[in-house]
Formats: sequence, structure tokens, C-alpha cells
Amino acid sequence: MFERPQEGVWCPDSRVAARSAARDWGEEYLSESRLQREGYFHAAPIHQKWLEHQSGRVDWAYLLWDVLMFQAWLEESLVTWSFVLSSTLVYVGR
Repeated sequence: MFERPQEGVWCPDSRVAARSAARDWGEEYLSESRLQREGYFHAAPIHQKWLEHQSGRVDWAYLLWDVLMFQAWLEESLVTWSFVLSSTLVYVGR
């Protein structure tokens, strides 16, 4: 299609994320209780990295971005599948 150099995946700068709505989004998706409840990740190390990242001690943006994207995908998938299943159950029940 187009001839241009390959580009990497964009990840938000930690300084921007700390001052924006992305911080609230991160707090929601990276809360230790949520990570434990869903059970896909070891919650304590990820939450610890989130706290370090927010304090500015360490830039964990790339690692945290991957977890955030998975969490967003998981939430969207669960909403989609619950709708599909509930629609199917209603349809089959008629």
C-alpha cells in the first residue's frame, strides 16, 4: 500500500499520564483488588509498579501500557460476550 518506514507502537509519556484522565483510567484498571479478582496477573507486583510509576521514581510506561490494554480488551470482551449470551438465551428461550 504505502512505502514508509515501520513505526513503533505509541505509549503515553508518564509525565502526561500523571496529569490527565489516563491516571484515573490507570487507577481503575491497575487497582490491586481488580487485578486479583480477575486473576490474569499477579496483582501485587503490577500495582507496586503502578505506584512507583505515579511517584516518578521509575518509568514503567511500557510495561503498564501492555497491562492496561489487556484490561481494556478484557472489559470490552466481557461486555460484548455477556450481551451476545444474554441475547442468545432470550432467543433460544422463545
